[in-house]
Amino acid sequence: LDFAAHPIAQLPLEVCQFHSLKRLVMVSLHLTQLPEEIGELACLEQLFCSSCCLQEIPKSISKLLNLWEFYFDGNQLKSLPEPLPPRIDSLKVSGNALTTLPADL
Repeated sequence: LDFAAHPIAQLPLEVCQFHSLKRLVMVSLHLTQLPEEIGELACLEQLFCSSCCLQEIPKSISKLLNLWEFYFDGNQLKSLPEPLPPRIDSLKVSGNALTTLPADL
């Protein structure tokens, strides 16, 4: 599912009901937060949230056990949730205001 460059300021909660969704692209949006319900996307493997104005990532992201590609570059993040999903293979968080990284990295 691709929301890249669409003029949305909030991820519709209905998206979090697509339990078989494997890829979610939200690039260059004006999102300041993601809903906690994003952790319900049990099959999600790839999550791209680059250049979205995000200030934090919900802790429920750790429930995404199939997530292996995680791009949150170019946001306003000061920290990453702990723990990160266990299968993360590709992580991109450059261009944020991170002051610490999770111990499990």
